[in-house]
Amino acid sequence: MAKTNKILLILLILLIVPIVSANLGTFKQNDCVNIKTILNNVSWVNISTISYPNLTTIISNVAMAQSGVTFTYDFCNTSVLGNYIYDYYSSDGNSYVNDFSITASGNALTMQDSIIVMIILGIIIMAAIFFVTVAWFSNDQFLKTIFICLAGFAITISIFFGMTIMFNLLPQYAGFMTNYSAFFYIFTIILLVAVFALIIWVMVRTFKRMYKMRGREYDDD
Repeated sequence: MAKTNKILLILLILLIVPIVSANLGTFKQNDCVNIKTILNNVSWVNISTISYPNLTTIISNVAMAQSGVTFTYDFCNTSVLGNYIYDYYSSDGNSYVNDFSITASGNALTMQDSIIVMIILGIIIMAAIFFVTVAWFSNDQFLKTIFICLAGFAITISIFFGMTIMFNLLPQYAGFMTNYSAFFYIFTIILLVAVFALIIWVMVRTFKRMYKMRGREYDDD
C-alpha cells in the first residue's frame, strides 16, 4: 500500500510540475499562435528561432510586427503536439527565450484537474489490485477467472484513460503520444477485445454450469 501511495505521489508531481511553469500559454493543434511581447525603448524585435518539440528549427530571423511598444508575430505551423521554444532579440541588444504548448484540445491541466485525474486513476488502480487480491485467494475457479477479468478490464481502462489525458492535456508528453499513438490505441483495443472475450467466455461457462446443476436437481427430484 505504501509503495502504491508513493507511485501515485510521483505521478501527481509529474502532472503538477508542468502546470506551474510559466509560458506563453497552451493552444489548440493547427491553430495560429499570437507571439506577443511588450518592450520599451526599442525600435525593432526579431524572432531568432522557433523550434518544434524535437528542437528542430522551423523559422529563423523573422521580424515581429510593431504597434507602439507591442511586438507580435502570428505563428501557424502548429501541427506537431508538444512544447515549442522560441527566442527573440531587440534593437537594444537584449535577447529573450520563451515557450508555448500545443495540445489536441487546446487546454492544459490545472492543479484541480490534476488532483481529480489522480483520484480517478487511483480508484481504478486500487480496484484492479482488489480484484487481483480476491482472485488470488479465491478457491473457486470461476470466481477467480471473473475477478481476473475485472482486474484486466480496470487496468485497460486506466491505460486508455491515461493515454487520453496525455494526448489531449499534457503537452510535455503529447509529442511522444503523437509518435506512438497508433500503437498504443491498437494495443488498448486488442486488450479490451481480449478482456471482453474472456468475460463472455466466463459468463457462458457459468451459465452452462448453472444449467447442469439445475438439471441434476431435476434428476434428483
